[in-house]
Amino acid sequence: MTNTDTPIPRQHRFADERKITTFTIPTYIAGRYGPAPDEFHGATSTDVHKGLSIQVEVLESDRIKQVTSGTHDISVDRLSGSQAAENFEDLADETPRKTPSIALVKLKDGSTFLDSDFVLDIENFLQDGLEQPKAWLEVHPTLENHQALMVTIPPNFFMRDTGNESEGEIIFLADRSGSMVDKMDTLKSTLRFFVKGISLGRKFNIWSFGSDYQYIWPQSVGYTEENVHQALKDIDDFDSNMGGTELLAALEAVIRFRDTSNPCDIIILTDGEVWRLDETLNLVQRTRTYSQGLVRFFSLGIGRAVSHALVEGIAKSGGGYSEVISSAS
Repeated sequence: MTNTDTPIPRQHRFADERKITTFTIPTYIAGRYGPAPDEFHGATSTDVHKGLSIQVEVLESDRIKQVTSGTHDISVDRLSGSQAAENFEDLADETPRKTPSIALVKLKDGSTFLDSDFVLDIENFLQDGLEQPKAWLEVHPTLENHQALMVTIPPNFFMRDTGNESEGEIIFLADRSGSMVDKMDTLKSTLRFFVKGISLGRKFNIWSFGSDYQYIWPQSVGYTEENVHQALKDIDDFDSNMGGTELLAALEAVIRFRDTSNPCDIIILTDGEVWRLDETLNLVQRTRTYSQGLVRFFSLGIGRAVSHALVEGIAKSGGGYSEVISSAS
C-alpha cells in the first residue's frame, strides 16, 4: 500500500444577497475529450477503491445561520473552543477571555467515494452596515520570524462599476457535444433565462459548439421581439448532437466574428470536459488584454463533473464571473 499526500485546490464563492459563502473541494475527475497530453501516455490506473473523509472547522459559528451541503450528507456540531495560553502570564491572568465558537462539519457516513465534488454552503446572519476588510497577524510563539496572516474581504468589495450595460453585445457559446446528453435540459432552460434577461439596446447572438461550431446569425442582432422569438425557437431544438468538445476553435471563431467597435461579453456554457486547458485560458487572457478590457468572459459549468480549472480559469483570465450548477433531474 502506498500513501500519498495530494494538495487539493479549493474553490470559494460568495452570494452577497444572502450572505452565503460556498466552499468547494473538487474531487471528481471526469473523462476528457480529445487526445491526452504526452505526460499521460503510459500512465496506469488502480483498482483500489478508497474513501475520502472530510472535516471542516468553521470559526465564529455564532454568526452562522446554517451550514448545508447539496452534494453530500453531512453532520454539523456547534462547539465552544478553548483558547490555549501562550505563556505563564496568560495562564495566571484571570481576565475572562472570549473562546471561539466552532461549527464542526463532517460527512455523516464518515467517508465517501470520489463520485462528486464536495460543496458546502455557509449562510451567515445578515448584519447592518457595510462590512469592512479585516486582517489578523499571528506570531509564532517559539520560532523566530514566523508569522501567519489571514485576510477577509467582504464580497461587496469585489463589485465594480461595469458601465452602461445597454451598450455592446453579448454572445452565448453553448456546449452541444455528446457529453452534454444528460445536461441539455439544464442548458436550454438556462439559455432561455439569459435571453429573456438581456438589457434593451444590447445586441446578442447564440453560438453552439461540438466537433465544429455554428451560430443563429452571422453577426449579433438587436434585442427585438422577433429576434428573441427566433432565439428561443432555436434553443428548443438544441440537442447534444455535435460530436466532440472542441471549445478552443469555437472560442477563436466567436472572438473573430465579434463587433470590435463595442464592448462584448462572452458567456460560455459547458461541462468543461476538455484537455486543452492552457491554450484556452491563454486565448482568453490575450483577448482580454488586447481589447483593453472591452471583452469579458463569463463561464457557467453544468453538471456534477465540471472542470473547475476551466470554468474558474475562464472567468479569472477573462475579467468576468463563473458559476457551477448541477444538471436538472
